[in-house]
Amino acid sequence: MPSKVRDIAKFVGQTENSNRTNFRLKTSEEGGALEVYDSIDLLPTSGLSAGDQALVSSNNRLYVSNGSGWYNIALVNATPVLSVSQTGTIALTPGSATNITVTATDSDNSNATLSLSVESGGDFFKHATLSQDSSVYTITPRSSDSATALGFDGSSTLTFRVSDGINQATVQNTFTLSFGPDWTGSLTESKIVASDAQASDDFGASVEISGDGSYAISGAPYEDAGGNGAGAAYIYLRTGSSWAQQAKLTASDAQASDYFSYSEAVVSSPGEPVIA
Repeated sequence: MPSKVRDIAKFVGQTENSNRTNFRLKTSEEGGALEVYDSIDLLPTSGLSAGDQALVSSNNRLYVSNGSGWYNIALVNATPVLSVSQTGTIALTPGSATNITVTATDSDNSNATLSLSVESGGDFFKHATLSQDSSVYTITPRSSDSATALGFDGSSTLTFRVSDGINQATVQNTFTLSFGPDWTGSLTESKIVASDAQASDDFGASVEISGDGSYAISGAPYEDAGGNGAGAAYIYLRTGSSWAQQAKLTASDAQASDYFSYSEAVVSSPGEPVIA
């Protein structure tokens, strides 16, 4: 009950609209302490003084007396509290569902009377499907083919909401979805070779793939265009399941037996430097 008393201050400013005859609440010095009653039927009908005040717990309403009766001047209602097990931006993992548990509480209402709902935004359906079991929401990412066919665009939102019928609280999460290369099928997606392949170049001695799976670099440390064993590296771009050579790298000061690209090559992301 103390929480309800604290909330009264939020509603005092509303009294003018309901209190047409300008009755006011008494101060504690005037003996106008707030009395709490379980139901409206229990409000006293005699011995009243102007300014007497009462809170009825069954309807969460505040009343003030004019000396002969009671007038409802405010509805006292706290906003529910909503907690979500995961918040902020959540990266969905293809092939793996994400569970989010929502917990709602209310200081002046039974939790059983609270209503939970969720609202999607940013074409969420293009990224994932959503199911609910009581307070647990399960988000299942779409497959690469499904998401691509629907035209997914990187991110979307879910807004979780709880209402007590008067006030509501919300929490919004952002979800992202991305796909790298699919290595779960055939072990051989495609075969890549150097455009100027020669015997004993040792093409493929060092290989690295970019983080998003779109670029690869392959070393050929015994390639001899710059001298016997000078070495070279080849960069490839992946489109679908095909790889196309984009560039051949050699040292500007190539010498025989440099074995350029012998050590592992590094590709971080498109547009970033390459080290061989």
